[in-house]
Amino acid sequence: IEACIKVEKNRYIKLRGTIVKSYYVIKCENNKINDIKVKNNKLITSKKDDFSHGIGLQSVKSSLKKYDGTLKIIYEK
Repeated sequence: IEACIKVEKNRYIKLRGTIVKSYYVIKCENNKINDIKVKNNKLITSKKDDFSHGIGLQSVKSSLKKYDGTLKIIYEK
């Protein structure tokens, strides 16, 4: 949401849930203007207070691991 707020025109967030072969799939997509930072195959927060931020996806991954789920992240310019 915060990345999308920075987009001035045509901002969007799409959230879709569906069942595929007895699996529930959630797809979340948004646009952004900032560059994606990656370090050691992990997305890095661009916020100044990086100690208090950047744990959202780690939390999602932890929940997915608990329930045998997977996370796929696709990003592009």
